Amino acid sequence: MLTIARHGTASIAIGTSADALPSEDDLESPAFLGAAVHRAIQHPDKIATYTRWATGAAGSAFDGRLTRSMVRITDVRSHAAPLMHDGVVTIAEDVTVALIVDMEVDPARAEALLNELNVSTDTFLPAFPAVRSVSFHRGTNGSRIVEYLQVESAEAMMAIQARPDMQEHERRVAELARSLTADLYRVDRIVLPTSS
Repeated sequence: MLTIARHGTASIAIGTSADALPSEDDLESPAFLGAAVHRAIQHPDKIATYTRWATGAAGSAFDGRLTRSMVRITDVRSHAAPLMHDGVVTIAEDVTVALIVDMEVDPARAEALLNELNVSTDTFLPAFPAVRSVSFHRGTNGSRIVEYLQVESAEAMMAIQARPDMQEHERRVAELARSLTADLYRVDRIVLPTSS
C-alpha cells in the first residue's frame, strides 16, 4: 500500500515499460518513499508510476533527476471517501482502477484549470459512491497538472463520464489545458524502498 499525502512531493512518470519504472538509484535513495506501478487497461504496454518522495534535505537528491516525463508534483489536493483517512489517500493493488489525466497548461491558466477540476470534486463526484478518491497535483514549474482519480471499476468510470454535465465539465477542462491525455489503469504492483 502507498499513500498520497494532502501536501507532499510526488512524481508521475508515464511511458512504456522501463521509461516509467523507478530506477535502482531511486529504490536506494533516502528520498524514495515508495511507488505504485500502474498498467493501462486498454494499452498494456503503457505504464504510469506514481512515486512518493521525501521533502526537505532528503528529497533534494531527486531535484537533479527531473526529466520531461518525470516532473516533481506538489500541491496535492485530496477529496473523498473510503480510501482517505486523516488527509491521506491510499493506493492499494487490489482495490480500484485509476484514471490518470496528465495535462499541460499555460502557467497563467493553471489556477483556473485547478478551480474547474475542483468543480467536479465538489459537484459531480459525490453523487457516485464508486469514486474512492481524487487528487490534483500541480507541477513545480506550473505547466503540468495531473488528476489521479480512483474508482471501483472501469464500468463505474464510464457511468460518470456518460453524464451530460460531466461531459460539459470535461469540455471546459480541455479548453483550459494546452494538451491532455487520459487513460484508465490498474495498479500492477507497489514498490517500497529496499531499506524498509
